[in-house]
Amino acid sequence: MSFKKFTVSEWIEKYKSGYFNNPSIRIQLDAGWSDWFCKDSSLPRKTTELGHRILQIAESPKINKETMCIFLRNNSPVSGSLYDEFCFADIKTENIIYCIVPYSGISYKKGVSEVWGKENEFNEPLVSETWKDVKKFFEIKH
Repeated sequence: MSFKKFTVSEWIEKYKSGYFNNPSIRIQLDAGWSDWFCKDSSLPRKTTELGHRILQIAESPKINKETMCIFLRNNSPVSGSLYDEFCFADIKTENIIYCIVPYSGISYKKGVSEVWGKENEFNEPLVSETWKDVKKFFEIKH
């Protein structure tokens, strides 16, 4: 099942309008869910939570709101608990540019916020600390 890719600007408009609050899987695919291990019924709540984080960094000069799109994922690590992430990708190629984990569920780094990126070919986190550090990386002051 394919989904509509929105630019980051379009995604934010849809998010603010409440469009993604709909529990329909079709709508959640439109929100950018590409993989999940949680219950389908959890997706709207997770979209809302991740959307709040996305809004906090979307104004960054590192994010091109007209040429990037958003992917959402719910991960199941071998050791730890389910956790969510969102990625900014090139809308044409779907190549991921940044992947952001607001709160890791991996046992050895439980609760750590991370940014992974194309800048170092995703070899190690660009940030691995707190959400405040993630916002600092994206040059957001509030």
